[in-house]
Amino acid sequence: FQNPVHDILKASFETSEAGTAQIRIVDVSGKIIITESVKLQKGVNQYQRSLSKLSPGTYYLVVNRDDMRKTFPFIKF
Repeated sequence: FQNPVHDILKASFETSEAGTAQIRIVDVSGKIIITESVKLQKGVNQYQRSLSKLSPGTYYLVVNRDDMRKTFPFIKF
């Protein structure tokens, strides 16, 4: 995915089956900044989120689905 991020976070990830995932943007202290549920399709999924109101710094995109959790660090400038 795109890193560093200016105003729009763009990410793509692949799933083996359709379902729902919980997506969170978390700061380095562990504070949840944004949380939302997204519907996933089987295959490659695209995710976009405006981060224009976020202060510059290091954050994590956390994707939770059933028993799967993936964490992607990124820098907002």
